[in-house]
Amino acid sequence: MAERTYPKGKKTVSDSLAESIKSIRYEDINGANRLFGGRLMEWIDDAAGIAARRHCGGNVTTACVDQLTFKHPAYLNDVVVIVAMVTYVGHTSMEVRVDSYVEDVHSGARCLINVAYLTEVCVDDDGRPTSGECVGGIAMMLKGANANQVTAELEQRVERVQKLLPEGIRIEPYLNRSELVSRNVSTVIRNLVEGALIVFVVLMIFLGNMRAGMIVASVIPLAMLFAFILMRCFGVTANLMSLGAIDFGIVVDGSIVILEGILAHL
Repeated sequence: MAERTYPKGKKTVSDSLAESIKSIRYEDINGANRLFGGRLMEWIDDAAGIAARRHCGGNVTTACVDQLTFKHPAYLNDVVVIVAMVTYVGHTSMEVRVDSYVEDVHSGARCLINVAYLTEVCVDDDGRPTSGECVGGIAMMLKGANANQVTAELEQRVERVQKLLPEGIRIEPYLNRSELVSRNVSTVIRNLVEGALIVFVVLMIFLGNMRAGMIVASVIPLAMLFAFILMRCFGVTANLMSLGAIDFGIVVDGSIVILEGILAHL
């Protein structure tokens, strides 16, 4: 793709527009005669870089791919048209949208096969960002997934990605959900232990019988053990909602009634 030059001044989205046309050949397809996703990503990255260079007038590097959605396959001998344009501009970073189409050479009709958003960063001759621009990102977790496990795997991925980034660009987490989850769970567990001790002391005082109090209080760890076994079997995680639902007052109510009846008849 050839680059065009524009007069100095304010630039519009159309000024950064870059269009590339590719023909799918044998080396671009897999065993099912479909276009390799990696080859399409290569073409998308090229188009996004040219659109970003047209806007900033300098060298750029791809910082991240924010979205890559495959909507339709492309096959051998298809004509692929890739259209890239800058949609957002910061100090040195730019968001570039890249739409990929399969074009019918007879009618000219186009079928959208991919939509991608990339973040491009303007760099100097040494490959460093021209100023301290920040790009925010968020990692989404699947419903029902373990937050601690997902965060640990994400940290490993971030370390690998950091090694691939140009010098001067670094990834700094500003919110780690695993820390919040750990604090909440530890708080709930501490409250459970304190609540069990308080209930035990109250039972000793009001029942007036050490053995009776210990028998009733033994229901608490047994009930928790049974609850944890079922949580393990059904895959329920220990979190604020599951642990916070435990009420020791209700747990020991039945034991107190039965034990007081026994003591009354002795």
